[in-house]
Amino acid sequence: MSRTHSRNCAFKSLFIISFCGVCWLWFARSASTETTEHLLQEKSTTFPCGLPLFNRRCVRVLDCLRSKNAGLGHQIAELIFSLTLSVFHDATFVYESFPLAKNDHNVSLAFVDELFGLKHVFSSKWSKDLELKSLRPLSIQTSQRDVCNVRFQGTYRDCPGGVCFFSESMSHTFDRFAPCLRELSLVHGTWSSRKPKSMDSTSLNVVWHFRLGDLESHMPDDPFFRQLSSTLAPVFESAVCVRHYFVANWNIISEQRRVTYQDALQSQFKYTSFVAVDLEQTLLYFLHADIMIGSGSSLPRVAGLFSSIPLIVNIRPFHGWNHKAEYFSDGIDADNGGRVRTPIEDVFHKLRLKGIEFKFKSGAFNKTTV
Repeated sequence: MSRTHSRNCAFKSLFIISFCGVCWLWFARSASTETTEHLLQEKSTTFPCGLPLFNRRCVRVLDCLRSKNAGLGHQIAELIFSLTLSVFHDATFVYESFPLAKNDHNVSLAFVDELFGLKHVFSSKWSKDLELKSLRPLSIQTSQRDVCNVRFQGTYRDCPGGVCFFSESMSHTFDRFAPCLRELSLVHGTWSSRKPKSMDSTSLNVVWHFRLGDLESHMPDDPFFRQLSSTLAPVFESAVCVRHYFVANWNIISEQRRVTYQDALQSQFKYTSFVAVDLEQTLLYFLHADIMIGSGSSLPRVAGLFSSIPLIVNIRPFHGWNHKAEYFSDGIDADNGGRVRTPIEDVFHKLRLKGIEFKFKSGAFNKTTV
C-alpha cells in the first residue's frame, strides 16, 4: 500500500512537472510569436526615408498628381517634391507606378519602377482596401495638422509659395532624400548590375549629357565645354586613362549638326564616344559614371538621386537654382560659364571618397593646388 502510494505520488509529481513544462513552452512560444508578429506588422507599416507611417486611427494621405506627359527628369523631381510634402503635412505618401503608355516624348516609362526599385520601396498595400475618394480633399498648400480622414492633393504647381521648383519649402530637397534613395535603390533596383559594356572598369568614365532639339543649352563651339575641360584638367591628367561619353539623342539633329558637335568635342578630348541609346540605357550611363556632367536638364540629376557612384557636377538648371531644390552637396559646382568653382583639392577629396583611387596615377591625391 505504501509502495503503491509512493508510485502514485511520483506519477503525479512527474505529471505536474511535465504539464508545467508544456505550459511554459506554450507561453514562451506564444510570446515569441506575438513579438514576431508585432515586429513584422511594425515593419510592414514603416515607410522609408523618414516618411510618415500610415495611421488607421487618423488617416492622412498625400496623393499628388504627376505630369505623366512630362519627361522623366521632371516627373522624378515631382516625386521628390511629394516626399517633402508628405513630411510637411504628416501625411502618408501614396505612390503611383509609372505607366506603360508613352508620354509626349514618345517614350514609355514602365521600366522606371524596376530600375530604381520604386514600386517595392514605396508599395502602398494599405491603400488597396482604402477608398481614397472617400477622404476629404485638401489642397497641398494648406497646413492643417489637427484633422483626420483627409487626402492632400495637388500638382507640382501647388506647393506652399507657388511652383515647387521655385518654392522655398523645397530648399535642398534632393540633398535631403538622396542618401536614403541611393541605399534603397541599390538593394531593390536593377541598375547596379547593369553597367554598360562599353564603360571600361579601369578608366575614369566621364559622362556628358546634351539636350538637343527643343532646348539646346550649349552650342558645339560654346566656351562652356572648354572651361569645364580646363578647370578639370588636373583631374583628367592625373587619371591613368580618361574616357568621355557624350550622351544625347543624336538622331534628332541633322548629320551636318552631328559632325559639328563631333569636330568641336574631339578637338578638346581624347578617347571619345558619342552615345545614342534609349532612355533606359542613357540612365545606366549616368548611374555608372565616375563624373556626371549635365546640361541644365533635369534628367542627369536622376543619377544623383539613385546612385552614389557618380561625382555630380552641379550645373545650373534651365529654370535657375532658386532655393537649390535640385542641388547635391556631395557634388562639385560649376558656374554658368562652365568654370568649376569647387577647389581642386576638394574635387580630388570627393573622388577619393568614391573609392576610385586605382583609376589614378600614383600620388594624384596628394595634389593641393591647381
